[in-house]
Order: sequence, then structure tokens, then C-alpha cells
Amino acid sequence: MYFRKLPVMILLAASIPIAACQLDDRDDEAAVAAALAADPCTSDAIIAITPAVIPPTRAGVPVVLDIAVTNPNPATCADRTLDLHVLDTGLLLDPRPGRPTQLVLASGATGHVTVTATAPASADAGDVLQASFIAADPPQPGGPIAFPPQGTAVSAPFTVAATPGCQVSSSHELMITSVSVVDDPIRTVFDPTSRDPRNGVWTFKHLVEGMARRPEDAPAMVEAMLATFTADRTINGFTVAARPGLQAQVLAAWPRLPSGALDLAKAPLRLQAIVNRFDLRNLDAGDAGEGRFVFAFNLEPVPGAPPPEATIIFEYKLPARNDRDVERWARSFHVLGRLPFGEAYNLVLQLITEQFVRRGARPGFPNGSAINAVRTNELPFGDNNLWELRELHLSSTTGRLEPSALELTPDFGFNNSAKLASYINANQAQIIAEHHVVPDQLDGAPFKAGAVFNNLTTWLAPGVDNEARHHFAINTCNGCHAVEETGTAFLHLVPRAAGTEARRSRWLTGTIVDDRVTGTPRSFDDLGRRKADLAAVVCGSPATATLRNGIRRTH
Repeated sequence: MYFRKLPVMILLAASIPIAACQLDDRDDEAAVAAALAADPCTSDAIIAITPAVIPPTRAGVPVVLDIAVTNPNPATCADRTLDLHVLDTGLLLDPRPGRPTQLVLASGATGHVTVTATAPASADAGDVLQASFIAADPPQPGGPIAFPPQGTAVSAPFTVAATPGCQVSSSHELMITSVSVVDDPIRTVFDPTSRDPRNGVWTFKHLVEGMARRPEDAPAMVEAMLATFTADRTINGFTVAARPGLQAQVLAAWPRLPSGALDLAKAPLRLQAIVNRFDLRNLDAGDAGEGRFVFAFNLEPVPGAPPPEATIIFEYKLPARNDRDVERWARSFHVLGRLPFGEAYNLVLQLITEQFVRRGARPGFPNGSAINAVRTNELPFGDNNLWELRELHLSSTTGRLEPSALELTPDFGFNNSAKLASYINANQAQIIAEHHVVPDQLDGAPFKAGAVFNNLTTWLAPGVDNEARHHFAINTCNGCHAVEETGTAFLHLVPRAAGTEARRSRWLTGTIVDDRVTGTPRSFDDLGRRKADLAAVVCGSPATATLRNGIRRTH
């Protein structure tokens, strides 16, 4: 089922009208007065936060708030039941969002609810998050549940204070979504007449030309890659059905050159983020992690339907031969944390990205490219209303991007099977440490998935340790993107409109999700996890083991 969380902004009005219908401007005051006269026991609740001004507070330090809810009805009215809703605005809150606290209040009485608010580790100094609440009458039994509920809303800004000493910035060093970067008017647009060295360096065109055998081969490579979605294929022994919508929505709509080749300068893609995955480093494999470019397909929406969501991610290795190379990559990204967004920042970021996207960045690998994988996450190209994830690798034989089995993800047909249980039990320690490998074949039969659908459920297996089950699931493509496992409605970066930033999932920025099997709460804040890992290198004296191996979690 497809759904989208509503933006928080719509929840923060000072008061939400109690009337469900639209009133004529000339009659609204009279209508409200008449409604109150007819039923004086339906006055809006009064709600207040103490402290009204939250002092700047460091990430990870809880602030205790008192939320006072008053029933303003006249004394002649009966006791009233009110629900206090805690809104999901990016803070870690106790009680958690989605679990209203019920208060039974006599007329004129005030009830109090204590709420603990904490900025997640991923938050940067200067970030302003809202502590927001709504007091509303509970829904009628059997009636519709309105979202947002009708009631009285209040919010207080929570400003994240700086922590003394060396710090890593999530927004500047790890996941860069600033509009000044992703809509850079020179770097994200290709001008064929320009000689500016910044021209188009963050475009899809520049990236694929750098990974093709020759720049002029790139249009054919891209078309062949996209064509793999338009017909059934066999990948690692599994039949992967066609995604027929890609032909009409992408290939047929893509502008072409007079030669008939795809015009890469007019690729229907929009840059969403540039991402530092230093946490994936493995010096034994010759890398210091990954640098990633995330694009979204810029598709025409279907009238009456949600905006189509489809992304393609370029995942490059950061080439490294020794500890010094690893530390150099870490400190290069850390320099960005000391620069404000603007041209100087973009110039330094360009110098970093060119080191891994340029032609010949990784000699000895296909086409000399540092590209490790290209992944797609999409819903609109299929005819089954299911999200699908695919992966492609650069072939040393063809020099093109070819479909490949998914990293760390078995075919979903093994879900809740004895074979999956056998694999998890045999590799339990490595799985919990998140250093496991999912083989192409298990017991002589294909095991790793050619592609996987995501119906937002997760992975289960009979008779396994649940901690191992959980760590296995969050490292699979679909488990990491699943509501049941990480609270994510598939995408970790929701495609953006021009001039806006892509919205990040709570898995990235901080959330609590009940374990699918035990029901116990699990805390997630993957950007905070990556921030701590990078800080261990750039803010201290890292041991060799810290440099050589990261806290691997592929997705």
C-alpha cells in the first residue's frame, strides 16, 4: 500500500477550527456564535508548554517539558476526555508520537503531561526542531480518525546547542542536501558552450561519461542499462519481471540528439544529495568507504495521484592504499564542516567528488572507474503497485552497467523459511557484527536476489536469535526500507521539487520503532551513527583498526 507522511507544518497552526464545513465569510462569526450557544460544552481546549522558551540544548541531552491541558467548559458541563497528541517533528520524544495520552478533566480543570524531548545525535548545532502538540477530542467509536486531529495546537522551538571541541556536521560532511549544492546553477547544469571547469560536474551526464569506456559511449550505455528494465531477465538464477512503465515514462520521454542517441545533458533526473559513506571503509578491499550521488527521476505526475517516486544512486568507492589515504579522505570531508554553504564550499566539495568520479580514478577496475554499484528504488515503473529495488555493476566484459544480484539480500522467496534460518544460525556472530556476506548460492542453489519487491514488511525466520534476525534484516535492501523494521515508508530521501531539500527518513535522523518480533523499542539514528564514526577519526587519534574498517551497513 502506498502512503506518505503528511508534512509537519500543517499540524502547527495555533488553532484548528472545530467546524468541519466551510463557512461563508459573511456568516462565519454568527455561525460560530450560534454553535457555541447551542452547545457551550464544546469549547476548544487550552494548551501550554512549560518552559515556553526552551533554552538551547545539546544533542543527546533531554529536556523535560510540562504540557498543561485545560478544559475551558462552563461548570454546568460534564467531565471531558481530551487526547494529547505528541507530533513527529524530528525530536526523540517520550511519550512517543502516534500514542496520544488521554486526560479526563472536569470543567475548568487542568491536567499535566510530562514529555521528555531530546535532539538526536544526527542534529547539528544551530538546527531548530519543534516540540509540537495538539489537544483534541478523541475520535468517536467506529468513526473516522482524522489526521491531523481537530483541536488546539502549540509548539516551542528546540534549538540545538553547540558541543565544545571538534565536531562533525551531518549536513555539511555526511549527507549534503542543501539547495545551494543540489541546485548549483553551474555544477548541476551542463552548458555545451561553457569552458568553466565547474560546468556540469555534478550532472548525470558527467558521471556516466566518466564511467563509460569512452565519453561518447555513455549514451548507449545508459540506454542499454535502462532497457534491462523493459523485458523479463534472469539474474542469479531468478526471473526478474519487466518494469514496463520505464519505457513510456523515461526512455520515450528522454530528449534525443539528432543522431538518435539519448541527450545526456537533458537527462530527466534531479540531484537529491551528495553523500559521504566513509563508514563503509574496508582498506583490505582497497577503499576508504564510498561517495554517493543520489538522483530522482523527474517524472510527469499522473493527475490525481501522488508524485511518482523513483531514485537512482551512484555508489563510488573512495580508493585507498594505506592508512594515510583513509585518513586523507576523512579529513577532506571534515574540511567541509568548517565552511558555510556557498561557492567556496561547493568548490571544495567539487575537488573531493572529482577524485572519485573522474575517469581513471580506480585503475585495474572496469573502465578504470571507481563506481561500485548503481541502485534503483522505484514504484511507478511496475504494473503491480509494489516498490522494487535493483542493482547494476560495471562489467569488465561489456564495459556497460549490467544487472547484478543484490548485495546482502536473499531472494524474498526465502523469507520465513528453514533455509534462511539455517543461514542466519550458521552466521549469527558475523551478522550481529554486521560483517556477514550473503552468497550468490547456498547449498548449491541460487540464494542472493536478482531484485526484490518491498511491501514494507520485514524478514522473519523460524528458530533464530532475534538480534541476529534484526541485524540481518536491516542490512537487506528491502528490510532497511521497511516500515516494520525501520519505520521507513520505503525511501530514505523523498524526491524533492526544484528549490527545496529532499526530506530524510527518520531512520537517518532519529526514531524509535518497536521490534517486529519482541515488541521492544529499538532506537535508530543512522546519520548520528555515521557522525560518531567519522568523529573518531578526525577528532582523535584513530587506531589502525578504526581506520581500516568502518561500521559497515550498506544501505
